[in-house]
Amino acid sequence: TTPFERNLVFAKIVKNTWNKKQNFLIINKGELDGIDTQMGVINNNNIVGITSTVHDNFTAIISLLNTDLMISAKIKKSGHYGSLTWSGTHYNTMELHDIPKHANVQKGDTIVTSSYSHIFPEGLNIGVISKYENEKNTNFLKIYVNLFVDFTKINHVYLINPEFQKERQIIEKTLLN
Repeated sequence: TTPFERNLVFAKIVKNTWNKKQNFLIINKGELDGIDTQMGVINNNNIVGITSTVHDNFTAIISLLNTDLMISAKIKKSGHYGSLTWSGTHYNTMELHDIPKHANVQKGDTIVTSSYSHIFPEGLNIGVISKYENEKNTNFLKIYVNLFVDFTKINHVYLINPEFQKERQIIEKTLLN
């Protein structure tokens, strides 16, 4: 197993919403299991969300299907990166913003996490481009991404133990001050 795989904690989902504007999942692991806030959550190497509220035995996860969440993502093939958000409409589609019009974008391109996240390692799967269009009055594309995770039938997740996260934050804080 890789160091990444050794740092995963398995959890069962005990509650999940996917039809509201701010969706959450609740899992059967908490602080007593080493869970903390701001941990990345995945399912089969696809991102699901980020831990938010942690109690002794249960944790709430902000789902990708939450209009308050923004994820740093990139087009795997070209490396162009931007911000991934959910508009609150379709349970399987998010939007990737800040990709310039000159980027070579194709329907079916894979979208993955970028290296600009403290929470997710680079290269975790998010989804594929289903369509794209020019944003009016900007130099950017509006890209629609079909998610790999089906939030209507997900039943377990893995939490990413953020062992390197704190070290990176310390170094970045030192350099930026």
